[in-house]
Parts: sequence; structure tokens; C-alpha cells
Amino acid sequence: MYKIAICDDDIRMCEQIERILVGSDLKNMISVEIFYTCEKLHRTLLDGEPFDLIFLDIEFKSMDGVSMGNIIRGELKNDYVQIVYVSSRETYAMSLFDSRPMNFLIKPVTEDKIIACVRKRMELSQGLQKVFRFKAGKELCRVAVSSILYFESDNRKIIVDCGDERYEFYGKLDEIEESVGRNFIRIHKSYLVNETKVIQWQPNCVHLSGGQKLPVSRNYRAAIFEHADVIFPRKREL
Repeated sequence: MYKIAICDDDIRMCEQIERILVGSDLKNMISVEIFYTCEKLHRTLLDGEPFDLIFLDIEFKSMDGVSMGNIIRGELKNDYVQIVYVSSRETYAMSLFDSRPMNFLIKPVTEDKIIACVRKRMELSQGLQKVFRFKAGKELCRVAVSSILYFESDNRKIIVDCGDERYEFYGKLDEIEESVGRNFIRIHKSYLVNETKVIQWQPNCVHLSGGQKLPVSRNYRAAIFEHADVIFPRKREL
């Protein structure tokens, strides 16, 4: 789950960006929080609330967005969160340099540009991804990817099995498969397994290090063969 903040004193602008995000095909992978002042965003960040991406307006009546961006990078020493500045003016380029923004959007914003920023943030995090994020009820959870044995889909519910811990949330296995990286292999319409946790591969099932035995469906067997010959070694002519 990617946590996104929208900070703008224009209520209609906040609502517009929020509608774009929650109406997109990424809606099950993100959560959105709105702030109407930089001071409120600042207090929330000081309390330790993590965000992956902030859409940050520049012009406010009190603390401006450029100052907020410099606080994020300087005072808070937060280089993880990506900042996308939003403004109706194009004259801020040099003043934004110190806060290292990911992008700068000119109002009125478009749906394509907003979604492109979110997808870019996801691509950046996947390259360094060490945790899997998801929302269970109202709680934002983070689990080390290396600790996950497998994901199981049960209708609309996803089960994350970490051996001694199990978590549940609502989502789609297809979207998870795209986000967790190449170490996870689809073996069944309902199962996505961590290849590094497999201790024995068989044509009809896999045995995991936690003692679990999961089925391999016929539809995914060929894809497993293509993934790596070391799983089911093929006969080769000498």
C-alpha cells in the first residue's frame, strides 16, 4: 500500500486530485490523506506518519510549499518521500532545487499526469523495495518482503503468510504480482509464492520452508518451466 498526501489550501484542488486517485485502477494499492496547511502536514510528519508521495502546492497564506519541501529534506532528513509540486505559476524552478522534487505540475492538473507521478513513484520504490505495504481495515501495515512465504487469494481477500504471522486484507493477486518483484512466482490462480522459500518443487505441488504444501495448477506449470530449468531439470542431449 502506497501512502499519498495531498497538501493544498484549495479544497477543490484537493478533491480533484483525490477523485483522480481513488477512481483509478491503482485505488487498491494506495491510501490518500488531505492537508490544507503545510503546518498540519509538518506536525503529521513529525509524529512519524510515513508517506511515499506528496502532492504539494507552493502558494499558501502562511508556510509555503517550498519551505515545507526544504523542511522535509533538511530538518526531517527525509529523502524517502517523493515530492510533486503543484502550482499555477512556472517561476519557481530554481527555488525548488534544494528539495529535490520528483516532478512539477502546472495547474490545472490532468488525470494522466497525476497517475503518471504515482506510477513513477511505484517504479522507484520497486527498485529498492524491502517492505510490502497494505491496508488492513484502517491500519497501514508494512511487512518485510523477505519474510513472506506466499500470498493466497480467497475471493476478494488476500492472505499474507509469513510463517509465524498471517495478515489479511482486500486486494487482487494480479496487482500484488506486479508489485513484489521477480522472486515471487504464480503457481496457481490463488497462490503467489516466494521462490526463495521453496525447498522442494514437484510438478503438482511445492513444499515451503515453513512446512506448507501448496498446489501447482496445470495452467501455471508451463510458466514455471520457463522461469528456470533448475526447478524441474529438463533432459538434454549429450
